[in-house]
Amino acid sequence: MNHYNNISEKAKSNLNGQLSMVNYLMVLIFIFCYTGCNNDDETYIPVTSIEASSESLILEKGQKESLIATISPPNATIQRYSWESSNTGIAIVSTSGVVTGLAKGTTDIILKSPREGLTDTVKVTVSGPPIDVTKVEGDYAGIVTMNGTAVGANIPLEIKFTSGSTISIDTRATIMGGLMTLHVHGDAISITRDDDDLYTISGNAITDDFGYGPKNTTINGTIDSNGKIYLHIKIDSITEKVEYNGQKK
Repeated sequence: MNHYNNISEKAKSNLNGQLSMVNYLMVLIFIFCYTGCNNDDETYIPVTSIEASSESLILEKGQKESLIATISPPNATIQRYSWESSNTGIAIVSTSGVVTGLAKGTTDIILKSPREGLTDTVKVTVSGPPIDVTKVEGDYAGIVTMNGTAVGANIPLEIKFTSGSTISIDTRATIMGGLMTLHVHGDAISITRDDDDLYTISGNAITDDFGYGPKNTTINGTIDSNGKIYLHIKIDSITEKVEYNGQKK
């Protein structure tokens, strides 16, 4: 029995309309899935390289610096990327690429493209707190000792900043009862500061007027928050342990 023929013409019209609407929706779903859901190799454009705006950063503790990511090609299908720090105790990075120095040390900031697995690395060095020039630069007076024995008292020493975190040191001491002059001078000696307001000095200098001719010299020492200075002066090929202990004037 054909039940379709037994229903009214009005019901037939309504049924045919509903079937037409269903067919129309099915066609739309098919078109959508074919064009939007089917990411085949012909339409997908992969990322071929990802690059950070800097190869390295030097920050002070608490300082912030922004990095920018560049993806190639510019019309890559997926433009997503992420930032991460290999040591969040030294420096952290936000999702937008802002790096913040937290503690003295070095770490890597890594830029990643998640789908292709591409990366770029930024080397980050964080120094201690900013240097207070007024606490370091100036004139000092101290004692020069050789192997623990004082060989000169009230010896002047001058420190000046040359550029950034480098200083010049110049001291001249008449020692050995006036038989010899010890002149130590260098103008590219590095200085850093830690959280306890202790300044660390390290670098190379020249020693002359010492009876041996000019000698390459290394200087290592500290200046504390009270202006007390200590320097260990190692003169090339000279076995004596030379030290300077003084106070800022």
